[in-house]
Amino acid sequence: MLFYHYLNEIRPVILQTNKTQSNIFILSGAGKRIFPGIINRMINEGKKPHEKLLPIKIRQSVIAHFLKANNDIRLVQVFAGHRRAGSTEEYKQSGLEELKANISKLHPLQ
Repeated sequence: MLFYHYLNEIRPVILQTNKTQSNIFILSGAGKRIFPGIINRMINEGKKPHEKLLPIKIRQSVIAHFLKANNDIRLVQVFAGHRRAGSTEEYKQSGLEELKANISKLHPLQ
């Protein structure tokens, strides 16, 4: 919903205000390209060091989530921009990894 709102309401205003046309998805208020480092700063502004999100971790978790939801591996491959299906398959989590995650989350000594 956040991107839908940006794409349909905020982005057109940015383009109109700056009298520009652009194929870039995320633009600054000046209608220019926003670089990944700036997005990273915006996401983590005011967060404690242990709460900070890394864009690569977000990307990895989205790919893993799509695979876990039994989406076709070729569709996820295209979505992720991988050239080889093997690169996408590396994001599949085995049942053992899920079990370890649940144990560490629910273990009474935690």
